[in-house]
This record gives sequence, structure tokens and C-alpha cells, in this order.
Amino acid sequence: MEMLYGILLGFCGGVFGALIGGVTSFVFCGFLGIIGIAIVLAGGSDIFLYSVAFGPLFGPHVAFSGGVAAVAFLAKKERVAKRKSQNYLGEAITNKKGLKNIQKRSSVNHNIEGTNIMLPLLKTNDFTVLIVGGVFGVIGFVVYYLLNDIFFLRADNAAITVALCGIL
Repeated sequence: MEMLYGILLGFCGGVFGALIGGVTSFVFCGFLGIIGIAIVLAGGSDIFLYSVAFGPLFGPHVAFSGGVAAVAFLAKKERVAKRKSQNYLGEAITNKKGLKNIQKRSSVNHNIEGTNIMLPLLKTNDFTVLIVGGVFGVIGFVVYYLLNDIFFLRADNAAITVALCGIL
């Protein structure tokens, strides 16, 4: 049951990273980490640090990976839509009345690059982008779980997970 909760939180963390942007979610994780360190230095438990700041919801292996994957997916989706609205010479395809094809603003947002990981996708009104962020959040959680709890890899497993999700 704990794994199911982790997968659900991983999906929510990926959606969170897609909503506010990859870099912003990374900064948010840093602020939560500072709060967790302050709690530990004050004599408290390290549960907040490991379960909240670097846990399955706000950890960089979940939220940052989800945000980056969502921006890359949106940029790819925009390129495909742009390619469909042009002929093989790059000219805009017109309909029978001679008007250029007009795309809905909510489905395609122009001038979005896949390398702009600071971009919050909250205003795109495109739920498929959020789903991709959530799926990559789940992938990040599962890979981190495998590296940390199954293989007992003694390394920076969150960074390895982010790198592996970037390769995907």
C-alpha cells in the first residue's frame, strides 16, 4: 500500500512540477530542504527533510523531472502542429475560402522551446501536458525507489534519477 501511495504522490509531484515549471519546483525543493535542515538543527526529527523536501511529492527526482518532460512534450507537440499546418515548402496551408488555418490558443502555444525549463505550464490549458508531467513524476519515483531501496546504491540517487529521466 505504501508503494501505491508513493506512485500517487509521484504523479501529483510531476503535475506540480509541470504546473509551476521545472526550475521553480527545484527552488521550492531547496526552500523545503532549508526548512528541514533548520528543524534538524533545532533538535527535531529528520522526517520532514527526507519525507517532504526530498520525498515523492516535492523531490527533484519527481517534480523537476515532471516539469522538464512536460515542457519538452509541449515543444514537440507544437512542432508537430506547426508542421501539419504547413505544406512541404513551409507555406501556411489555407482552407477553401483562402483563410489560413487558425489553431486554438489552448491546444497549441507558439514560441515554446523544449529547453525553456523555467516556463510554468499553468496557463496552457492543456491537460495532456500535465499528464505527461505526472507520468514522468511516477517514472522518477519508481527509478529512485529501485536505486535507493532495491539496489541500495550509495550515491546521489535523486541526481541519477533526474539524469535517467532526461535520457528518456
